[in-house]
Amino acid sequence: MNASPLLYVCVTCSRYAASVTDRRRGRDLADAAESYARDLGLARPIRCVECLMGCPTPCNATLRTPGKATLRFSGLDVGDVPALFEVAARYAETENGDIARDQLPLQLRDKLAATVMPIKLRVESEKGPVW
Repeated sequence: MNASPLLYVCVTCSRYAASVTDRRRGRDLADAAESYARDLGLARPIRCVECLMGCPTPCNATLRTPGKATLRFSGLDVGDVPALFEVAARYAETENGDIARDQLPLQLRDKLAATVMPIKLRVESEKGPVW
């Protein structure tokens, strides 16, 4: 299963910051990711979103592919962009998207905030779904 993951970047991080510069951190991260992807010749794998539920530790980005785990990273900055793309390449090669923390680039190990495994629904009988 080698589907290319999408990188979702919160562009409202850090909306509660005192300075305008700090309030642009999410947008700056998204811009850096888009530029990096363009330099690599990748089709637009970045989606800018309003929130990734990580406001206490901005800036946030997630890797998602249908049927795979969602990985959310928090406390990012533009210097983390190459490492995010390194993780995205590893993630694309996994069966279920689950990457052990010790398999992440060193600079991202403490920034992995959540791994959410996909919910799979199975129907085993006519009585309805079994979780």
